[in-house]
Amino acid sequence: MHDKREYWAGITTARRRGEAEGFAKGEAKGEAKGLAKGKALGFVKGKAKIVKFLRSNGASPKLLAAVMALK
Repeated sequence: MHDKREYWAGITTARRRGEAEGFAKGEAKGEAKGLAKGKALGFVKGKAKIVKFLRSNGASPKLLAAVMALK
């Protein structure tokens, strides 16, 4: 009987550890994905604001093309 309890306790512990590791990995992956997406979106929006500002101030087409080409 005692061996059975140890066996199930071991399985439960291993499962909990696996769940915790999996959750941590998933969370890190999600955070990295979200951060990359946010940075890309922020860059695109920022670039659009700069172009809009330059156009309203009569910037040359060459300058606008250079700003739009930024990656």
